[in-house]
Amino acid sequence: MAVKEAAQRCPQGVYVPDDPPRYAQAFEAVLDVLDRFSPVVEDAGVGLAFADAAGLVPLYGPDAALGTRVRREVEAATGQIAQVGLATGRLAAEVAARGAGDSGVAVVSGEDRAYLAEQPVDRLPLDERALGHLRMLGVSTIGAFADLPVNAVRTRYGVEGARARRLARGEDPQPLKGRTRPIVLDEAIDFEWEEHNVDRLIFALQALAQRLAARLATRGLMAQQVGSRIERSDETVPQPRRALRRVAPQPLVPRGRRDRKALAQLAPVGARLAGQRRKLGPQIAHPSLRKRHIPVLHLIAGCVNHVSEHV
Repeated sequence: MAVKEAAQRCPQGVYVPDDPPRYAQAFEAVLDVLDRFSPVVEDAGVGLAFADAAGLVPLYGPDAALGTRVRREVEAATGQIAQVGLATGRLAAEVAARGAGDSGVAVVSGEDRAYLAEQPVDRLPLDERALGHLRMLGVSTIGAFADLPVNAVRTRYGVEGARARRLARGEDPQPLKGRTRPIVLDEAIDFEWEEHNVDRLIFALQALAQRLAARLATRGLMAQQVGSRIERSDETVPQPRRALRRVAPQPLVPRGRRDRKALAQLAPVGARLAGQRRKLGPQIAHPSLRKRHIPVLHLIAGCVNHVSEHV
């Protein structure tokens, strides 16, 4: 439903702008919880994820116990209530999760196809136009859709229809696609004295940046974001961050002029931080900084992606 239509139907409603990046960031916390339980976690879009639960019974007990524990830890970590479904394939697990009810956990016992057969056809991963056409034909359950001739389904609904038919029949040949997680590199200096001098702190940041740049070059990586973390004796932790300018993918191992230029864009990260004191100064050189003990200074390169593998 469009916002304009919703406002006409409910003038007293409060309408919040859509914020996909914020939703994705919040959902990352849920994916992090799943990472504790399974080595393979597939991000299927904000609000939906699949995890490989094979072989987890010795660690967490029966499927129901695993689902309950996942749900409890998601709530503890994010404050959100999760619905958990356990089945052999993706579609059966998703349908079970959405219909889990008050318990929040549903386990499909037996074959996925038998479980899906009685579920409404609206649960299939098809667009509304295809679902409307199926309802018009009298196909109201997933089981009825699974019994349709494969050629007819492919001709009328295309590749997505053929894939939905396989899922409806309990066939899910595609393995889970584990999500790629960014590498975060961290360098730190632990001061053994009370450091009050801002220039020396900036010099320390430059040294940390040089060490990070060397590690990035060794791995053939580039940084998308750099941030500093200052741990003070009063337990306050300023964390200024700034994004780095994107460069064309290329090796960071300096074998030629182009490679040395690419590496040079990362090496002086600390110097650029020092040069941006107008922006970061209020956070790095805050007056209170001179009055407090600074035991640990971190420089963190986050959101690091592979640019090329050096062979």
